[in-house]
Amino acid sequence: MVCIGGSLGKCYFNDRIVSFNQQINSLTPFFSSYKFIFYYLLSSHFFEQLQDRATGTATPIVNKTSWESILIPLPPLPEQKRIVTKIEELLKFVDILQSSLK
Repeated sequence: MVCIGGSLGKCYFNDRIVSFNQQINSLTPFFSSYKFIFYYLLSSHFFEQLQDRATGTATPIVNKTSWESILIPLPPLPEQKRIVTKIEELLKFVDILQSSLK
């Protein structure tokens, strides 16, 4: 799920059936890694695409047509899995470093 109005770009992964309003869009990956998609949605590349499509100044909104025009690069599934594994290894390392600073 991605917020497309107000708090533009906030992302959340959900593995349950949910309901939401028109300010939230969802992606349901069928032939790709949901974790790969989720990490991509957290990327600056995705956020730039979202900002480029937003209209309005006080409360930016991305309409359905603009949302559907966002491109997500999808390497082959084994490569997606390799990328996710590497990201998660690096995130664990970040956690270790943060713990050592406390």
